[in-house]
Amino acid sequence: MGRRARERLGGAVTGLPAHHPSWERARSLARAAAGAALPGVPRTLEDALGHALAEPLTALTDLPPFATSAMDGWAVSGPGPWQLGEL
Repeated sequence: MGRRARERLGGAVTGLPAHHPSWERARSLARAAAGAALPGVPRTLEDALGHALAEPLTALTDLPPFATSAMDGWAVSGPGPWQLGEL
């Protein structure tokens, strides 16, 4: 690693620093060390296993194509605690 990169990272490039940086500083250091994102690479569906999407994906249709629910149940709203009672 070059001198400028070490300066950009505050000199803490090997091991843990004597004091731990704040969360914001740690994120800033990680972002600086990572550099630019790699470009996307086109893949067939068969070759995509183990890779991440380079951009958001939107489905063309809803699946299943009708309203469905996995189970019946109750929905509650408002401040709790709620108590069960007889209907």
